Amino acid sequence: MVVMDSQGASGGLHTLWDKRHCTGMVLNASTNHLAIKFHAIENNGEWIVSNIYTPNT
Repeated sequence: MVVMDSQGASGGLHTLWDKRHCTGMVLNASTNHLAIKFHAIENNGEWIVSNIYTPNT
């Protein structure tokens, strides 16, 4: 699990995964962005997930 806390009433990102099935490594993180590289334990597959928060202005 990776957590980027909110700043006041804005932002806040959470990324969760099941460690029985894959591992995750944070590639980049900020208050508005998370990039995580995942590796599947069963079949060695790899992928990257990016979570982006953009406030409504």
